[in-house]
Amino acid sequence: MSNFNEYNVLDEILGLAGKNNLAHIYLQNLYFRRFRNLHQVTDVTEAIALYADSLRRTPIDHSSYPGTQFNLGHVLALSFEHSGDRASLEKAIIELSGAARSNVRPPLFPCQAAKTWLEYTWRYDHSSVLDACDAVVHILPQLAWLGLPLPDRHLQLMRTGNMINAVAASYIEYGDYIKAVEALEQGRSIVWSQLLQLRNPVDQLREVEPRLANRLAQEDIVREIRGVSGFEEFLRPKKLKDLTATGGPGPIVILNMSSFRCDALIITSASSDVQHVPLPDFNHNDAQRLQSSLAELLSSHGRHIIDDRLFGDRESAPHSVVDADENFISIWPSCVLSALQLEPKKNDLLPRLWWCPTGPVTFLPIHAAGLYNTNQPGSKTPDFAGSSYIPTLDAVFKNNPRGTLQPVKLLAIAQPSGRSPLPGTIEEIRRIESRAVKANITYLVDHQATIKENRKSPTESSLILADETHLKLSEIITMSIGRPQLAFMSACQTATGYERLSKEAVHLAAGMLLAGYQGIVATMWSIMDRDAPDVAGDFYQYMFREENVDHTKAAHALHHAVEKLRKRKGGRVFLSWVPFIHMGV
Repeated sequence: MSNFNEYNVLDEILGLAGKNNLAHIYLQNLYFRRFRNLHQVTDVTEAIALYADSLRRTPIDHSSYPGTQFNLGHVLALSFEHSGDRASLEKAIIELSGAARSNVRPPLFPCQAAKTWLEYTWRYDHSSVLDACDAVVHILPQLAWLGLPLPDRHLQLMRTGNMINAVAASYIEYGDYIKAVEALEQGRSIVWSQLLQLRNPVDQLREVEPRLANRLAQEDIVREIRGVSGFEEFLRPKKLKDLTATGGPGPIVILNMSSFRCDALIITSASSDVQHVPLPDFNHNDAQRLQSSLAELLSSHGRHIIDDRLFGDRESAPHSVVDADENFISIWPSCVLSALQLEPKKNDLLPRLWWCPTGPVTFLPIHAAGLYNTNQPGSKTPDFAGSSYIPTLDAVFKNNPRGTLQPVKLLAIAQPSGRSPLPGTIEEIRRIESRAVKANITYLVDHQATIKENRKSPTESSLILADETHLKLSEIITMSIGRPQLAFMSACQTATGYERLSKEAVHLAAGMLLAGYQGIVATMWSIMDRDAPDVAGDFYQYMFREENVDHTKAAHALHHAVEKLRKRKGGRVFLSWVPFIHMGV
């Protein structure tokens, strides 16, 4: 209502209609909205009274109860901000915490309540901050509820914003680094967890209690399911000690980007303890600025879009000898490298380093970060370590290689039928084959696939195979494919992801890793076709130096190949060599 006299008219109508009328609900929302616009004390007083009255009249198990309780808590919090009356904040926390802990479906209002509760505890240093964090962690599985279609789950998760990063930041602030890691592990790729980790427990539940499994798609019965023997931990986040129990690679550096603070959490292979490295000189806004800078740079060079225009002559895309903007690569994690006590090396025995970025840094080339206006050793990440990326801890710990090396089989697809020619792919295949023959490869067919992105539904992005068949990401992650060792995808943007779902790492490379591939070579953005054969040839030359091919050397092989490309191109031609990345073990 733009005419405030209408509020008075509605007041008069309410006096005649009684408080059970729908106009009662309408009026409380109008008072709330008008207070936010005009900050009149009478409006907030009326809104609080009306919401409180509605809450008293609503059964606690009614679907509207958490929404009304959230609104009451929210308006009480706004009243506190206006008046400074701490008692209003305490009342707000009581209502927000109650709404956040509600088990009523759908979980939208409990989620909003948990987020608002957490924001106010941070903003005003309230003692319930860790309780708010625990509530957020508890509610996350409901947001990606198994009973909802995948697109709906994506929508619910996008609404959480940076909530899980704020939770981790809160745990870090209070010194609970293990809990911070566990929260991030649960929240970072919760859609993947639903599709992969939680698929098997549901199938197992159906074998034991089909009645409960069928009801899972209709209502929240997780508590009842956890009462079934063998399902006590059903849908619970994994503990760090359980994730690292079988041993794994290391060190792993988790980068948590929050509007409150930014930190690195380091896990080594020898321990499940977590080392904390604060990043006081880097903040969430810096990360967003660098991400925008990179997007603009890619756009100006014709590297930012995946569609059929990139499946033809990509050599025609504009490309400068020295890229116009170096800002995106100037993230220099020297404090992290110092904490790891790494020293710059010049030989092939570089240590491995695994990056698990979150939020806006997910799309930044941390593996290539450095100061490129100097040749001084130790000014760039590649001087210290061969980098790999992981979307979740579980993805690398469950794929930690064990046992003897297996015979290598290589599948390659060079040119999808009916598509514009992919320049350079035939030469790339020939170079791979020439290297592979020397390594006594038992089976060789050609491989290189085209990428088709689906921005509306990321899991419908696909690889276009030789017979024009589309192999969708949603199909890849549900396949029983065993433990394939390595996928090499040097086509267009196979690791760029879906920007609105950066925290869920929804992209083809991570999807294949989580589906069971132990390692992936991918590109963060589209590459120049003349570069692909060079990188592939040098990569496989390194890999096939010995008769028994060790896929765990893939990160070193890629480092070797990219370094050769960087030297040929000149170190500051970033768009050519930076996009190549390794994921996994």
